[in-house]
Formats: sequence, structure tokens, C-alpha cells
Amino acid sequence: MGSGTALRLSPPSRSAVLLFCLYVRVSNPPHRGVPCKSGCVKRVFASVLPLFVAIAAVSCNRAPPEPTPPVHATAPSATADRALSYPPLAAQCPADVEGQASLPTGGVVLLDAPGRPQVDVELAVMPRDLERGLMYRRQMAEDHGMLFFLGERREHMFWMHNTCIALDMMFIDEDGSIVGIVENAEPLTDTARAVGKPSMFVLEVNGGYAQRHGVREGQRVRLPAAAHQP
Repeated sequence: MGSGTALRLSPPSRSAVLLFCLYVRVSNPPHRGVPCKSGCVKRVFASVLPLFVAIAAVSCNRAPPEPTPPVHATAPSATADRALSYPPLAAQCPADVEGQASLPTGGVVLLDAPGRPQVDVELAVMPRDLERGLMYRRQMAEDHGMLFFLGERREHMFWMHNTCIALDMMFIDEDGSIVGIVENAEPLTDTARAVGKPSMFVLEVNGGYAQRHGVREGQRVRLPAAAHQP
């Protein structure tokens, strides 16, 4: 029901019933004795009519508003919460049917960043490893990454196909200088990413690493010797 008001007729009171019976009896007296003439009926009816109307008015009352259905405050469901945010990337990450190959490792030292942090890297040198990169990884330690030796100094483009964690991409020239940084590349996207300058290497680390460690374009890095071996 709505919350508006409505007229409602209540059952007639006992007084109203008695008054009506009196009116009927006066209007239609028994056949025995002298019947009441029409003037008599009018006078009696006129005398009792106001009382009858008053009692009837009391009997016909205005109903109170229908109660509004209670509104219960409830916390949003977990499903609603998830509808407003991205699902966990672990759930979206494709299965790695080939398995992760064992790659050579080394260390990249960020010479001009505060504290000269070192990143322990896997070296992607072979074509299959260059193509696969960090695909299917669901997590990576803060001081870990992957260094790509691209074999040719030119403008290179990277994407995040089947890559399940956000990454910073540091494009490094052959002299070890950082020529540009792509920060927080969005996981599982096929957008081509580049810095518009030629490079020879790309260092991939966790998204936000450059900001956290003060790494900037123009700084120098020291690359492992193995990175130059095809």
C-alpha cells in the first residue's frame, strides 16, 4: 500500500442503529392504533435528523495514513562492492601453459638514484624470452625485474599482453643512460608503449618503482656484462 490517506467507513455505532430503528418505527408505525400522519413523521424526522447526522459523521471517520513500509539500512553486498571495482588481477590472469623458463640473471645498479639501488634481473636475450617477458607473473619482489637486450638501437615499443602486474619500463640507451620511463603500465592491455627515443635495453620493474626510488630520465645505470651477449 502507498503512504497516502484514504476515507474509510467504520461500522455504525449502537446509538446510530437505535436511532435508525426509531426513525423506521416512527415512519412505519404498527397497523394497530392510530397511524402517524405525514406531518407527524416530518416533525419527528426533523427533530432526530441532526442527531442522526452527527452520529453518522462520527461513525464515518478519516483513516490515518497507511504506514510506510520500514526502510532498513543495509550494508552494500560484497557483490556490489566488486561491481564498483576491478576484479582481482590474479583471477583474470591467463594460465601459463608453457611454464616459466630459467633465465640467466644479473644485477642492474641505478647509479644516480638515491642510495644507488640494485635490481636483481632476469636477462631476456633470446627471441622467445624477449617475446614472453614477464607474462603470467602474478607477483614480483620489489628489488626484482627483467632486463631486455633488444640487439638494435632504435625506438622500441612494448605492450602488456598477458602481463598480470603493473610495470615501470625504463628505456636505456647503449651508453647506460635512461632515455625515458613508462610508469605504471596497466596490466593485461595491448596498448603500444614507447618513449619516442632510440634505446638498446628496457628494464621492467614493479609499477611505481621509479617514483618510490627516485629514478628519473637522464640518470645512468650500470648493466651486467651478460646483457650484451646475444
